[in-house]
Formats: sequence, structure tokens, C-alpha cells
Amino acid sequence: MTFEPVRTYRLVEKGGAGLACDAQGVVLGGVPLAWAQDGDNGALKWRVRSPGEVADILTTAYGPQPSAAVDRCHRGLRRIAEQFETGDLALAGIEALMLRLPPIDPVLRDSLKRRNSSFPGPDRMDNLLRAHS
Repeated sequence: MTFEPVRTYRLVEKGGAGLACDAQGVVLGGVPLAWAQDGDNGALKWRVRSPGEVADILTTAYGPQPSAAVDRCHRGLRRIAEQFETGDLALAGIEALMLRLPPIDPVLRDSLKRRNSSFPGPDRMDNLLRAHS
């Protein structure tokens, strides 16, 4: 029997050089990909970036990506948001791992952090749930 090399994926702490997923949302290298905001009835509603924004963020983090990879990532982010909506943080974390996003090169992570302000969405993930905690 021959064992094939396996690539492992892991989540990092928020702001680290990779994908983070916690009760406040999903962040890639400091840039929010999915987050909660107040809905019409005052309950939290989970938001996911548009496919175009996801493409821009992935390109900044990893270089140009084929549209199939962007679409797969966006579908995964929508599944993660669905798990957050149901309150299943564990399944949201598993879905995040299934995005199969590798670590980000530190230089590209710094570039991504600098571009963070150009991406619409929450300014700081730390403050998202303050009113709901």
C-alpha cells in the first residue's frame, strides 16, 4: 500500500495568515468574508461577500483564481452563513475547513490587510456582536 501525500488545512486565529472562523464570522487574513449584522426584526442576519468581492480578496491573498474556485468558495461561504444562522458553530467551522484555503504568504497577508479598507463590509469584526453579547 502506498500512502499519497495529504495536504492538511487548518483554521487560524483571527488576523493570522489564513482563514479564521469563530462566532463572529469568517475572516481571511484580517478581511471579513462572512459576518453578522442586525436584520429587519432585530435578530442577527449573516452576510456573505459577493462573488466579485470574494474573487478580489482571493486574488489579493493567493494570486489570480479561476472562476470555478471563486464560485466554490462563495458557495461554501453561503453554507457557513447558513450554519451560523442555525447556531451551529461547529458545523460552520467544518464548512470553513472544507473551503480548503491554504495559509497566506506573510507579504500577501500584509497586502490584504492594507486593502481591507477598500472592501465594503464591517470595519472591524471585533465590534460586530457587541450589542448582542
